[in-house]
Amino acid sequence: MPTPTLPRIATLVALVGFDLASPALADPPAPRIVDQLHIDGDFIDDPFALSSDGSRLAWITTDGATRSQLHVAVVGDKKSEKTFAYSSITPERVEFLDDDRVLVVERDPESRLVRAEVFGPRGGLGKFGPASEVGLGNVGNVPAIVTWWKVSAQGKGTSHTFTAWRRDNLKPLAKKVLVENSEGRVAFAGSLYKPLYFLDGYATLVGQKEGGYDKVHDIRKPEVAAKADIFSAKLLEEKEIKDVVEYATFTGLRAKHNDESNFCRFSDDRELQLVDSADAMAPLKTAIPVNKYDAETLSYRPAPGGNLTVALTIDPVNAEAVKAQKADKDWLDVYHLDVKSRALTQVARFDPEKRPTAWYLGGSRFALLRKHKTMGRGGADLVVYDLGLDKKPEAAPKAASAPPADKPAEAAAPTPPASAPGPATAAAKPAPGGKAKKSK
Repeated sequence: MPTPTLPRIATLVALVGFDLASPALADPPAPRIVDQLHIDGDFIDDPFALSSDGSRLAWITTDGATRSQLHVAVVGDKKSEKTFAYSSITPERVEFLDDDRVLVVERDPESRLVRAEVFGPRGGLGKFGPASEVGLGNVGNVPAIVTWWKVSAQGKGTSHTFTAWRRDNLKPLAKKVLVENSEGRVAFAGSLYKPLYFLDGYATLVGQKEGGYDKVHDIRKPEVAAKADIFSAKLLEEKEIKDVVEYATFTGLRAKHNDESNFCRFSDDRELQLVDSADAMAPLKTAIPVNKYDAETLSYRPAPGGNLTVALTIDPVNAEAVKAQKADKDWLDVYHLDVKSRALTQVARFDPEKRPTAWYLGGSRFALLRKHKTMGRGGADLVVYDLGLDKKPEAAPKAASAPPADKPAEAAAPTPPASAPGPATAAAKPAPGGKAKKSK
């Protein structure tokens, strides 16, 4: 949550006299705790991860200045923990590649370049970078680690170097270099493309392709939005751009979400939206009025089946709370988003304890880091919960109204995300430029 502004502080002061713990604001029934980590001295850093089935946890401890360590353990089994020295104090993300190997990516705060390292049961297995970005994609149907390095040199233009390594054995797989001409276009797949953004772990390029030549009318046809496989130079999709201005605005938004097929955002008028892989925008309906949430706390992660896990924290001094002269509890609400149906289903609610949070969902387990109040990074306690998402309900749930803002979501027996019913949303509308590009 952002640092309170002066008006916001004044609002908080005005509400101090109102009781947050009214009888209607009972603590939510907490999902079952399966593991809990506490550290003194150093702190647990923001990036951590659960394996896809939630059985293993990887996290980093650091003093934030001189040292870091990577830890990997079976959830709930402290004796299984393995610890490895890690050379960076600025890790950005942690991902399990499989049951035994973990990818850690760090970003230099000054150069903004990233470096990655893969760790196995006995330690480091390979390093990658420096690069502009690192992604996990598929190259010729082979799971790969892909680096993209964008370099601009005076007099030589801008080059884009893509390098892929097999994910299973980390051996080199493919490499491609694209160099922009004076107009910012690259010769690729039999045409000239203006690179806009990337998808599929930086293995797919979305660009603006020059229009073909109409010999009959002696004119150049309108440009088209095109998607192409970087390593095979194969054109995957193209569509004529009907409104160049709207398309430029949309791709500018997409470029802020590189390598995200589906993502959520708040529009300028505070409507929560999904942008999907077909480049369609759709409004999303939350269990409580969306204006109760702090838009700055919106976070999401990919979930199985191309879906998303979405989290939002209630703003204690949202407009309705101020009007009622009673601060709301700052619940962290966790949702499963079925991208195809655009349905949000609330699966859990947590008490952040008035702290910013970081989280990760793997299988049915949810890892939650309640971060430091006074610094924007890390915390002392990381808790892993079991949400019971893999348990089938005994009977189909009856339709029910959304829970009020001061009541917890039912977490005792939630419906599995893949089939969970959720609130209906309005039909999606195509984004400018059609569906030639990845959803952002």
